[in-house]
Amino acid sequence: MRAALYCRVSTEEQAREGVSLAAQRESLTAFCRSQGWQVENVYIDDGYSGKDLERPGMKSLLRDCDQGLCDVVLVHKLDRLTRSVLDLYSLLKIFDEKGIGFRSATEVFDTTSAMGRLFVTIVAAMAQWEREQTVERVQAGMEQVAREGRWHGSNRPPFGYTYTAGDKVLKIHPEHSLVVKQIFEWSAKGYGVEAIARMLNERGVTTPRGAKKWAYATVARMLKNPTYIGKTLHKYYADRILYEGQHEAIIPQDLWDQARAGIEDRRAKQKAPKRASLLSGICFCAECGGRMRSKKQWSNWPRKPKKEHRNYVCYNYLGQPQHMLTGECKAGYRHGPKVEQAVLEYIQNIAYDKDLIEQVAASRVDPGESEELRAALAVAENGLREVQRRISRWQEAFEEGLPLNEFRLRMQELSKKQNYWQEEILNLQDRQAETAAGTLGADSLRQELQRVGPLIQDMEWDELWSFLHQLIDKVLVDSKNQVVKIEWA
Repeated sequence: MRAALYCRVSTEEQAREGVSLAAQRESLTAFCRSQGWQVENVYIDDGYSGKDLERPGMKSLLRDCDQGLCDVVLVHKLDRLTRSVLDLYSLLKIFDEKGIGFRSATEVFDTTSAMGRLFVTIVAAMAQWEREQTVERVQAGMEQVAREGRWHGSNRPPFGYTYTAGDKVLKIHPEHSLVVKQIFEWSAKGYGVEAIARMLNERGVTTPRGAKKWAYATVARMLKNPTYIGKTLHKYYADRILYEGQHEAIIPQDLWDQARAGIEDRRAKQKAPKRASLLSGICFCAECGGRMRSKKQWSNWPRKPKKEHRNYVCYNYLGQPQHMLTGECKAGYRHGPKVEQAVLEYIQNIAYDKDLIEQVAASRVDPGESEELRAALAVAENGLREVQRRISRWQEAFEEGLPLNEFRLRMQELSKKQNYWQEEILNLQDRQAETAAGTLGADSLRQELQRVGPLIQDMEWDELWSFLHQLIDKVLVDSKNQVVKIEWA
């Protein structure tokens, strides 16, 4: 009988506990000898979790099973094959359809009988339950740390604090905390996020990651971070829960309130801008190609209250000689807010469209960009991806039972490497920006749009106008208020 041996480990910890790849392979080979089976092939997944089937060794095994290259699949234990009941059902169905048996070298069950299949399902369900219990315990532990007022984030604390892993309590950084206070004081005095970032850059203040240039998103996140008023936060992205922290606040509550009130006031009470519209000068008619202008109209006139409508209309439709291309246009008026919202959504969406982002970047390529910088950046990004992959593997191992002390030690080591590569990438990107004289490559442009995209709706009017006019040369809009094409600056 032809046997396919499948071996899997998630971490080096499992290897030390006696289920290393070598130990599994030796055990399975000995089992085959005792049964008089021929070892047809060995499939190995080194460093992959059993939570799903997205594993190279597993995919190779399934391909060979589909081609009928084996008669039985042999594993050391059932949880080496999978920790998901649904995946187990799927695999057993595949093996049964192909006439392939399934055996474990250390567990006794028979998949050819109903009782045997029930036993296998129960074992797999227990493995899945154990993994899900571990995840729940980790989440509960993180909430408990937050409830106790201790820091439960990464080894990189918020800018303005230092962090000691032992006591999980943030300590104020004497120099960086002054920068944090200055940011909130500027905000309380009425300065916008973009203006604050510009002032920090003019003063040569280094960013939280040690780079030279402050970004809009960095300042915006800091102004929203309750850690600075002595709070700890659980669930960062949804259902935010605040607890009293053990750390000392950098920002007093009254200054926090003033800064937040200033942000809300600027957002709610923006005066009518000097410029006619967000797309003034860059909006064109897709029907005739003519330049479009913003035009206000009123309904219910002369009765009160009158209702103002703001539209875009091309000069050809108005019959005005300025900027006219043809004698007439029948496209009519475009609803101003709908057109502007369509443009903003278009920009937010292209950040996740690989082909389109490459087209945009190609139109903005600077031939003087250094090939050496691009190569160095690729190396740094590959290094960061590798570290992040290893972090993910250790997190999965922790979910599967890796001791907490071992997990913390591994995370500390990898965090240092991750910080190094992140800083290296930022430095290389800064040098690229200088070399490229303001243009961005595809990856950098995608990162920039993905960073700025979620913040577009919260930008102040002048900031948004500047952002759009730096990015866009021409917007073509059809008669249905839809963006037909954008030509990039």
